[in-house]
Amino acid sequence: MRQGLFIVWFCLAGSISFGQDVKPMNFSVNAGVGWFHYINTLKIGATRINEDQVGFSFRIFWEPEHKLSLGIESGYYKIYSLEKNGTVANPLVGEAKLSALPILLCFKMRILPNFYLTGGPGVAILYSEVTALGSTAESSQISLANVQISALYQRSITDNLYIGGEFKFLNFGKTEDYGVALMAEVAYKFRFKPKTK
Repeated sequence: MRQGLFIVWFCLAGSISFGQDVKPMNFSVNAGVGWFHYINTLKIGATRINEDQVGFSFRIFWEPEHKLSLGIESGYYKIYSLEKNGTVANPLVGEAKLSALPILLCFKMRILPNFYLTGGPGVAILYSEVTALGSTAESSQISLANVQISALYQRSITDNLYIGGEFKFLNFGKTEDYGVALMAEVAYKFRFKPKTK
C-alpha cells in the first residue's frame, strides 16, 4: 500500500515540478450508492444470512490527457447481517453484522466513449458486531489483501457533471468474503493549475 501511495505522490509531484509553463491538471470526484449482494460463503448459519444490503463508494481521480487515470477509493459496505429468532426448543436469539470500510488504490481506463474499466488493491477496516444474551460485542480488524474490479459507464450532463452506473466485484481477503455491487454514480470533473514562481 505504501508503494502505491508513493507512486501517486511521485506522479503528482513530478507533474507539478517540471517546467515553468505548468499545464492544468484534471481531477474528478466520484460518489456512488446502490445495491450490494454478498456471495454467501458461510458454513454456519448460511440460510439465515441477509445477503442484500446498501453500499456507498467515494473516489478521487487524477485524470491526465490520456486513457489511464489514477486515484484513491473508499466507501462503506455492510457485507452481511444474520439474525436468529428464538423458538420453543431453542429460545436463544442473536444477531451478527459484518461491515467494511475499504481504502484502495484505483486505476481507471477508458475502453470506449463513456465506458471504463476500473480496479485496484488496498486495505480495509472490517467491523463486526455480535448481539446475544442481551449484550453486544464489537470488534474491528485490518484486512490487507483486498481488491475491486468494475465496469463503469459515465455520461456528461454538463461540462463538469457526469452521471452513470457501475457493476463492481469486491473481495475482502482477511475473511475471504466476496460481493458484487450495482451502483448509481455521479462525478464532478474540474481542473487545477498549480501556481508557478
